[in-house]
Amino acid sequence: MAKLLFIPLFFLTVSVFGQGNPLSDSSQNDFEDRLINLRRSRDSMTNPIKYASTLEEFLLGSFPENSTKDGRWVYYKDNANIQKLNKPEVSKVIPDYSFYKVTLTNFLGYHINSSGNLVLFDSIHKKLIHPEPVWYSDDNKEFINLFIGKKFIDSTSLMSFVYEFQDLLKVGSTGKYENTVYSPTKVTFDDTYKGTSGTEIWRHLEIILNDNRLTEFHSINPKMNERVIVK
Repeated sequence: MAKLLFIPLFFLTVSVFGQGNPLSDSSQNDFEDRLINLRRSRDSMTNPIKYASTLEEFLLGSFPENSTKDGRWVYYKDNANIQKLNKPEVSKVIPDYSFYKVTLTNFLGYHINSSGNLVLFDSIHKKLIHPEPVWYSDDNKEFINLFIGKKFIDSTSLMSFVYEFQDLLKVGSTGKYENTVYSPTKVTFDDTYKGTSGTEIWRHLEIILNDNRLTEFHSINPKMNERVIVK
């Protein structure tokens, strides 16, 4: 009876990839590239933000449809209506970011609302910032912190920035910013809306200054006597 010859898989592997049948440098590089791409494809499914490079990829990863978190924002590609916003004075202060208005859907308990949202995207450093609309939240410290410590050459350039900054804050919200007043120590303005008794103040906002340098930002709820401070 003939004996079966057993050859361990290790030696077969060596014969294909080792000295018995060496791969050329280009073949070896192609093989390694395929492995890297396979790993990246696998990882991108479990961690989509890590390998995102475009705004759309970041939106898909940051606001996924399969999220079950209460209070979540969801990005639906077909309803996003992405619009790029041109704010040259703000861009002078944070030149790495571009500004977009994106329609997102919020799920909070039984409440489902679609709204325009401000999205800042840094395509070089691959970073996305999402300041929630002021009707939903006034806690947008990551966004506000971009401007803390920035200095302007004079009050004219400062106020040109402030008016564009207001436009960005109001993305997705109704109402107006009114009563904008400059002084050497602060800029103040009110977030107003039409109430049952006429125009009412939703938030009173203050940008604290020191020699035309932004040092603090205050958002004050006059009805609840609550204050959010970023510094």
